[in-house]
Amino acid sequence: MAVEGERGTLPVAVPGQGRGRSEREPQVTSVRLPGELRERLDSLADVFGRPRNDLVVAALERYVDEGWVLFADVEEGRRDVQAGRVVSLEDVWARLRGGKLISPLDAE
Repeated sequence: MAVEGERGTLPVAVPGQGRGRSEREPQVTSVRLPGELRERLDSLADVFGRPRNDLVVAALERYVDEGWVLFADVEEGRRDVQAGRVVSLEDVWARLRGGKLISPLDAE
């Protein structure tokens, strides 16, 4: 299934579809962590007073959400290029210079 939104069309998971389990039902996934990362995660869990699982779930939710935003942005850029909505690099620098902003190369 896909949803058309502000950032274009995004595929979405539909509760009850896919692997036949409820969205609310926790699923077990095994992940192998490098020792140092596991130690850092455990330390952070101790500092926050939260279970390691809560931190992993929160981190994965954020990572997946950001991944979909990135995907949507890239797709929007592809559509812009296909539609001819592009600006040359020279025009970008000219606009920046007109606004008193300069290239890092010009600052040297």
